Amino acid sequence: YLSYNITMFIMNYKGEIINFDMSKFNNDEEMYRTMWKILYNIDIPKNDKDFLEDIVDYVNGEKLLV
Repeated sequence: YLSYNITMFIMNYKGEIINFDMSKFNNDEEMYRTMWKILYNIDIPKNDKDFLEDIVDYVNGEKLLV
């Protein structure tokens, strides 16, 4: 039995560096939803297409995400 611990250091929205353990998540969607909460203090609703489009616009610098 092999167990892989995949971690990375990220800076949360308060400016603190934390250890983010990616192996604790069952899928990418859950991991990224948690990561956005840690990084930006933003809760991403499940299956909200408009919100996901807002995120893309935010990343592209076209819109502020509130």
